[in-house]
Amino acid sequence: MTVEKVPAGPTPPPAAVKFVEKFLARHGGKADLVLQPTGRTGVRLTFVGADGVMDDYMVDTLAEAEAVRDGVPGLTGSDWTRELVSHTDVPAGHWKRMAGSGSLL
Repeated sequence: MTVEKVPAGPTPPPAAVKFVEKFLARHGGKADLVLQPTGRTGVRLTFVGADGVMDDYMVDTLAEAEAVRDGVPGLTGSDWTRELVSHTDVPAGHWKRMAGSGSLL
């Protein structure tokens, strides 16, 4: 009898893991994670810590995003539910950063 090896799934990017571990350490040790595909530019990982603080990180593919979600202890996959939104504390300057400079050039 032979046993076939099952190929390993995608691994989370090391830089993303480092970012998430620091975020978790600063914000209660656990976080909700919303995966938001942004088209050709990749996938935005939006974290809401146990204390409500929000931050985000970009990865190239949905497979990498899912690997982060599934491979880093303390993360729970989520959607933008009413409960999550009401728990979220949007940091100062976030809206301006997300809107960009307003310049078309």
